[in-house]
Amino acid sequence: MAVHDYVIDNSTGANVRADINSVLQAILTNNSSSSSPSTTAAYMFWADTTNGVLKIRNSADNAWIELLQLDGTITLEDGTNSAPALAFRDDLDTGIFSAGTNQINFATTGVSRLDISSDNTVFNESGADIDFRIEGDADANLFTLDAGNDIVNIGSTTNFAKFGVFKTVAFDATINSANAHIGIGSGTGSGTNCQALLYFAPLNSSGNRSPAAIQGVASGNSASDLVFVVNTSNNFGQVPNTEMLRLTATKNLGIKQSSPAKDIHIGASGADQKTTIRMEGTNGSSELQRFDIENDGENARVNFKLGVGNGTPSTKFTLLSTGGITFNGDTAAVNALDDYEEGQYQPTPTGDSGQTNVTIHSGENTLNYTKIGNLVTVHGRIRMNAVSYSGGLVITLPFTAAANTNTSNAQMTAVATHGADFDSSAGTGSHMGMFLETGGNSNLAYFVVTRDNSAWIGANNTIIKNDTFLAFVHTYRAA
Repeated sequence: MAVHDYVIDNSTGANVRADINSVLQAILTNNSSSSSPSTTAAYMFWADTTNGVLKIRNSADNAWIELLQLDGTITLEDGTNSAPALAFRDDLDTGIFSAGTNQINFATTGVSRLDISSDNTVFNESGADIDFRIEGDADANLFTLDAGNDIVNIGSTTNFAKFGVFKTVAFDATINSANAHIGIGSGTGSGTNCQALLYFAPLNSSGNRSPAAIQGVASGNSASDLVFVVNTSNNFGQVPNTEMLRLTATKNLGIKQSSPAKDIHIGASGADQKTTIRMEGTNGSSELQRFDIENDGENARVNFKLGVGNGTPSTKFTLLSTGGITFNGDTAAVNALDDYEEGQYQPTPTGDSGQTNVTIHSGENTLNYTKIGNLVTVHGRIRMNAVSYSGGLVITLPFTAAANTNTSNAQMTAVATHGADFDSSAGTGSHMGMFLETGGNSNLAYFVVTRDNSAWIGANNTIIKNDTFLAFVHTYRAA
């Protein structure tokens, strides 16, 4: 190691010769020393033995610039995007630099284009309008990135969406593994029936692929449907052809139905088919509670089924196509509950032998009724106004009654009265109370008075007078 001040002092011949040998040694060893030479000049070399680096003095003779390691390793300054550490003589803002620890960066025209670090690789970190393209063996636009429009395309430079796949052969954009295949591409069809699809082909237990796909299918000139299709055959590379679900441009959802006509439309084909909707819940013991709605096409009815405690659902009630509801598996139409109605009506009063003027007070002339199937219950209170009638008092019912038998419409309803004039004499024939009787095969009900040890009679106008209140709850069977 040697350094020198590069000045040959006047002295004896031996001393001058030794001084010349020293300066030559300094030149020979590139001024090698553990510390910077005391005498420096622009562009002189210094072999820094402390750091193992060969350095050169800058043009201003005020700093050292590292060139390479003394062991032959070449290192660079970090540089910047506008002044790369390794650049070209005729293009000094294009080259390689390092923006930080464990980073290598590539710049052109003073702009960073590619940044590689220990945890990621970024193209176009600065967000410049710089496109990116990968060319394949036979496809010049195998992968393109349009930075100005923020769009990625495969197989085309035509921008359509954020990510576009453009191919005339189905499934050219694929993801493959040993057990699965995922494809993006165009399916069959042309014109107004072309397809764009996402294709799935997992490996089944037989070692073959069972494909399924999500298709976008054109519908006319301005609309499209979203279709989910499956196939049970091993036809890898082909479009599955069993449609399971379709969401149309008209906002209808079809399940096994390619032309849904309603918001949700579950289809069926072939003979004697049933379709079922199932809903499940769990109880506190995590047991399944299943509820099924079954459209029994074979028998033209809809069954509502329930299964509790992990049990198989059984029919709880059935809607018959002929109308009405049956319960607990009963499907006989004669047993169907086919009507439910609630309402009010104003009964019309008459005398069963005639009348000249019989009316009910306008403020108290309305009765309520409830009809469940053919069983009708009338309830309320009326107040008589004019009672010029002969025979017993009769009022109309809201529905025509069935025939009177000993098992149908044979009952009488007790009537609570206020203002009625009952005969109070003791003995046979004495009035006991007032009742309401249904008239079979008619819409009439008769007020009658029962008597001690004698037949009942119609409640005439000597018993029911002006301002008499009649209150009752009367049930009968309608025709």
